[in-house]
Amino acid sequence: VPPRGKITQVVDRLGPHDGHGLLFPVGLAVDAAGNAYVAGNNSANVLKVDPEGIVTIVALPSRHGRALSACSDIVTTADGTVYFVRVGTHSLWRLTAGGDLAQILDANGAGTGEILKAARGVAVDADGHVFVSGFGSDHVFKVVPPPLAPAPASGS
Repeated sequence: VPPRGKITQVVDRLGPHDGHGLLFPVGLAVDAAGNAYVAGNNSANVLKVDPEGIVTIVALPSRHGRALSACSDIVTTADGTVYFVRVGTHSLWRLTAGGDLAQILDANGAGTGEILKAARGVAVDADGHVFVSGFGSDHVFKVVPPPLAPAPASGS
C-alpha cells in the first residue's frame, strides 16, 4: 500500500489474460529490481509483475518437459535467481534470471533416506545456501545449489 493509502490490484485470477490465470496465490517475493513474483498453488504457475505492472508468466504447469504443480513459497536472490517449492511433487526449483528452469531437490531429499514431503517454505542465506522445509515430513534441508552456467561471452 503506497503512503497515500491507494491500493492497486496488479494480478487477478485471469493472470496476464492469456488463459493462464492465478489461482490460490500462496508465495510472494520481490527482487532488487522491483519485480514481484507470485506462486499460484492451484494454477501451478509463477508470474512476474514488473515495476510498470506488466505481468508475464515465468513458470507454467509444464515447461521444458517438466511438469509443475502446486507451486508454493518463493524467494529471490540479489542476482535475480528465483527459487520456489512445489507442495504436490515435493520439490525445489530454480529459475535463473536468464529463464533457465531446473529442479534442484526432489522427494528423495538429501539422498540419505530422509525425504522432503509437501515442500512449503524456502529461504536463501547471504552465502547462497537455500533452505527448504517440508511440513509433511517435518524436515528442513540446507541445499548448496549447483553453480549456474556461465553467461555466454559477448558476441556469441
